[in-house]
Amino acid sequence: MAGKDGSHVPITNTNTLRLILTVLLLQSILTLVRARAVESVETAAAHMPLCPAHVSEDDDPKMKTLINTLPLELLNPPKIDDDKHLFEGDIVMDGQEWHYLERDNSSATTRKAIKNVARLWPVDATSGWPTIHYVMTYSVLDPLKVRDAMDVWEKSTCVKFVKISDGIHTRPFIKVKSGSGCYSFVGNMRSNAQVISLGQGCYNLGTILHELGHVLGLYHEQSRADRNDYIGINFTNVQSNMEKNFLKEKTKHYGVEYDFTSIMHYHSTVTQNKAEESFVDYSWSSRSSLQSCGEGRVPLLPPVRTVATSALPVLVYVHPAPPAAPAATSHMTITKSPCVKVGMRVPGSGCVWWVRSPDDCLTPVLTVNDFVLFGKATNRQCLWDRLEIRTQSIHYGNEYCGTDLKPGQKVVGEGRDIVLFFSSNLGWRRGFQFTVSFRYTCRSSCLVSDTGKSLSWSSPFYPEDYQGQLYCSITVNKEQPTKMFLALNSVNLPADCRESIKITSAHGTVARICRNSNGPLQLPGSFHTASFASNATSGSQSWAVTFFGLSSWCHKVVTLSKARSAGSFSSPRFPKKYPKHTECEWWIKAPAGRRIKLRFRTLRLATSSYHPTKLQFKRRFYQKMCIRGYVLVSLTGNSAYPNDDTTVKLCGYRNDGYSLISNGNEAALLLWGSAYSSTGLWVEYFLV
Repeated sequence: MAGKDGSHVPITNTNTLRLILTVLLLQSILTLVRARAVESVETAAAHMPLCPAHVSEDDDPKMKTLINTLPLELLNPPKIDDDKHLFEGDIVMDGQEWHYLERDNSSATTRKAIKNVARLWPVDATSGWPTIHYVMTYSVLDPLKVRDAMDVWEKSTCVKFVKISDGIHTRPFIKVKSGSGCYSFVGNMRSNAQVISLGQGCYNLGTILHELGHVLGLYHEQSRADRNDYIGINFTNVQSNMEKNFLKEKTKHYGVEYDFTSIMHYHSTVTQNKAEESFVDYSWSSRSSLQSCGEGRVPLLPPVRTVATSALPVLVYVHPAPPAAPAATSHMTITKSPCVKVGMRVPGSGCVWWVRSPDDCLTPVLTVNDFVLFGKATNRQCLWDRLEIRTQSIHYGNEYCGTDLKPGQKVVGEGRDIVLFFSSNLGWRRGFQFTVSFRYTCRSSCLVSDTGKSLSWSSPFYPEDYQGQLYCSITVNKEQPTKMFLALNSVNLPADCRESIKITSAHGTVARICRNSNGPLQLPGSFHTASFASNATSGSQSWAVTFFGLSSWCHKVVTLSKARSAGSFSSPRFPKKYPKHTECEWWIKAPAGRRIKLRFRTLRLATSSYHPTKLQFKRRFYQKMCIRGYVLVSLTGNSAYPNDDTTVKLCGYRNDGYSLISNGNEAALLLWGSAYSSTGLWVEYFLV
């Protein structure tokens, strides 16, 4: 558009700009409102009554979502009435059966189970199918969902569910009602109006399928007579007086394999008495059916109702063998999008990350970048969002939710593995993000051939105290000559030095680190072994050190050939004095079948003067004063400069022309100047 003077005027759509700003403002307000709404529900959840759990009709609709994701043991009361008790959380038992268990819960092999044909449902004479007649009472909150669950069982089995009117009937039938929890009898009790209760919180498909499974005659999968072949029970983690809930039934499994994904399987934290699991699944880590849901991630295959949803599990999902599914063995990031790109917006998502160090010498470390999950319930357990991190072993770990983990916090493995199990029933929080790295830990004897600039090594569980009777070592073998140092990041060892870090360097040179030592220490050569040993009564200290190298013009690899058959090298500033604490190293390599001759034109390490003809001078300095500096020559090119006849140690001085010839086609020379400054060396080398 042109102005009055003919110039162009830019077109500005003010209305469009205002609309964009308005939309952005509304989105910001909506996000804030949603966040505050979640915080409000989170606060209410922390005070929600449990056992049985319930909410009022006036509560926020989100509260009803919360209650619908709780496990059965929190939805149900301990018992229904004076004559009806709940066994294993949701199985109704009459007083006689219950008192039998109270008298003898040491073994379940004598207890009646559904293999009793009298408890099976009869075959209908007309249809020829086993048939369960049912009455749906008016108290049922969602009759259609109950019928949907019956349809699932009908499609999966030969059993039929037939609705009848309420009233007096001569044949056995079940009555579905909304009681004070989710529970049922097992099998056909051969009575009229056998109750199955679906109260508040019971109306998800998995729960209804589970209770109908009891009606059909199924016990919990983990109660099978052969269950010890597949899972283990940590009875020490089970609540007092609840051990009978983990007894084996005298069941018949009709040749069907144990099903970890069964709708009838317990989740792993039922009836726990502390933050540890009571079940051990011996096979989750080796199942070939696991599918990757991202880099280094393996999806959790939760049987419906098997995801651990309360404090540290009572059922541990573990196997001693390496995982068949991918494991994170290098540096990576575990993102806050566990299984789906949209993050935690999908309720019911679950994933497992198995982080395994490449070898026994490395320990995995998780650094928290972000961590915001839904908070804890009244019982201080993570019932809705739950991240379990197993660091000490793959058998058990600690659970986290809310803001339990802070940015920058580190979670350190105690072995090669860290396993993370995550489950979310809500998807209301943004989730978490960790960075995975690995560090060397005092755990075994390790050899590291490393071209990197630094390598850290620490006591187990650092910065926590290490345990007694500990022995470990690490050997750092640089792949090229390097000026090496040892940084003492944190050394807190006994003041009497009865325990110390021993550093063995070139030619068996030893340095010991103890007490609250400071550093860094300069180390001679490019090959070093650090070792540590503690006695049985120690274990009240910790330490962390770092090997690091610096580049230097006098740390070189010299490769000889026909074209380059001779040369020379010298100490820094030669022929002037080299600086204090000078260290240089040359590795010389010749073609196969050839050897190397070293001729020392100058070697003065212990004195600035040079009077080789004087007897007093020779007595004082020839092969003496090694504390002022020395030269090591390996006639085999071994950078460890072993203390044997393949290594020559030179101290004091040598006359012009002193020569050495290698045993093979490699040689190595190390100059260690210590705290003394002298003329140094000038060496010529030749192919021979």
